[in-house]
Amino acid sequence: MTDLPGSGCHRAPDWPAWGSCFCGSPSAASLPWPHATVLITGVFELLGAFGLLLRAARRWAGWGLMLLTLAVTPANVYMLQHAEAFAVPVWVLVLRLPLQAALFGLIGWCTMPLDSPAPKD
Repeated sequence: MTDLPGSGCHRAPDWPAWGSCFCGSPSAASLPWPHATVLITGVFELLGAFGLLLRAARRWAGWGLMLLTLAVTPANVYMLQHAEAFAVPVWVLVLRLPLQAALFGLIGWCTMPLDSPAPKD
């Protein structure tokens, strides 16, 4: 891992130069503006969480949060595959994937319409 002077970012030597930096999260590692990407996805997470509180926006917020969860999955898999490059215990990286699947299901369950009939066997 190489520090990029003055940026607060780190770079793996084998990553392409145009997308080699990640700032706090590898989810943006292959994108040209990694720090901005991390900030923007964080804003969308907060908007989604707020949207869950509003009945009128709950369905859309749920779909958005599920899409966001799917979008960050490749970064989480990457981190697990390259655990030695990150200052995170491997057991946390292993545990994160099934927790992410559970979170995906929970978001879907929480955003189901209340007036829909219960599924019958």
